[in-house]
Amino acid sequence: MILAAGWWLGRGGERAPAVADERAGGFGADLASTARSDMPSVAVLPFANLSADPDNEYFTDGLTEELIGALANVEGLRIPARTSVYALKETNLDIQEIGRRLGVDNILEGSVRKAGDQLRISVQLIKVSDGFNLWSETYDRQFEDVFVIQGEIAGNIVEALQLTLSPVEKQALRSERTTDFKAYEFYLRGRGHYRRRTRTDFDSAREMFSKAIEIDSGYALAWAGLADTYTEFWRNYESTEENLKQAEETSREAVELDPNLAEAHAARGFALGQRQLYDEAAAAFRRAMELNPRLFEAYYYYGTVAFSAGRLETAAEMFEKATEAAPDEIRALQLLPQIYTRLGRDSAAAAANRQRVEVVERRLEFNPDDVPMLLDGASALAALGERQRSLEWASRILDKAGNDALVLYNLACLYSLAGEVTSALEALEKSYAAGLADPEWMRQDSDLDNIRKHARYKELVKRMEAGT
Repeated sequence: MILAAGWWLGRGGERAPAVADERAGGFGADLASTARSDMPSVAVLPFANLSADPDNEYFTDGLTEELIGALANVEGLRIPARTSVYALKETNLDIQEIGRRLGVDNILEGSVRKAGDQLRISVQLIKVSDGFNLWSETYDRQFEDVFVIQGEIAGNIVEALQLTLSPVEKQALRSERTTDFKAYEFYLRGRGHYRRRTRTDFDSAREMFSKAIEIDSGYALAWAGLADTYTEFWRNYESTEENLKQAEETSREAVELDPNLAEAHAARGFALGQRQLYDEAAAAFRRAMELNPRLFEAYYYYGTVAFSAGRLETAAEMFEKATEAAPDEIRALQLLPQIYTRLGRDSAAAAANRQRVEVVERRLEFNPDDVPMLLDGASALAALGERQRSLEWASRILDKAGNDALVLYNLACLYSLAGEVTSALEALEKSYAAGLADPEWMRQDSDLDNIRKHARYKELVKRMEAGT
């Protein structure tokens, strides 16, 4: 099974949304086709970094994400997820085309210039249909005022769209996770590294989250980020007791510091799931969903844990809900096809794989060397029986694999699906040597079925279980 997209993503009440058969044209089509016409919508485009230092990109990206997160909590306002808007970054498309692709009525765009502790943030809210400027503002402030600025921007957008907020929503728009802007800066850096998901970036994320906590020990969101980083290290690179212990302890701290933080409960469930404490993990995930029904990670992490436990119906439901929470996120769609296949829903699996290829092809138009997208597209092509095209895409990845355990694991899955047994075994062995060791996941991963009876595969699983 492909384990990644945008960079590496890990393995991986209400009625679940329609399954892929019924959505056959949905995920791969423009989001406009699924948008509700009666709900106001805003796409927050990535802010432009106008600072002299390109390293300040982490801050502009962080500001964009914070606004997306704040506005996503407003009932009655539809906000495309981060992955959708970032797929259009630096594409030079006009407002009307962006609005069409994202299925929104309004666009928020802005720029940030940071010089030392001085900030200039310029924003404008534009109506897609006629290009009319609904609201604009320029903020010349100190960096320490960034929390106030974020709240003001979100509040002004809601006002411009003439939405009515509940008292809870008003408070949420202006809530501050930390009052220390330096801790916030380290947190943003950590989150930026975490999203890139290479081993080096996970190291950097751990360092940045830890620095944020050193400055503000009560920063629950930083504790949750640190917990997720330790969990990913345990799953993908260093399956040591220390990493798993740290994941449990830091996630527990996040929940204790802020019991109403959805990200903390999602991190807690993610960590507990690695201990195979599935009932406790499920309870944590359910609490995260109650606190923030739009939190993609709560559904996605729950789906990965359920999959590892062999609870396929639950995994399918969670990945479907993850797609509902963020229709433009490809991660859940990566995992749904083989779950559908295992459940005997072959037409749903084929439809999901076709949608994956369509999404990947559009992403590759903007970045032909995007390894995660190449991997995902090649995996979908292999599952659809397009062997030659899949191997062609795999060859584009091979030179970029290096010693990255997750790239190598994904290549092993591709080669296995394509019937290239020797190449699959070689890639899987290299992946283990590079640090990947999750035999429970591999047992559930049907992409490896073609090599499962091979003596080299069985020997590798024994080595993983023995930790040798």
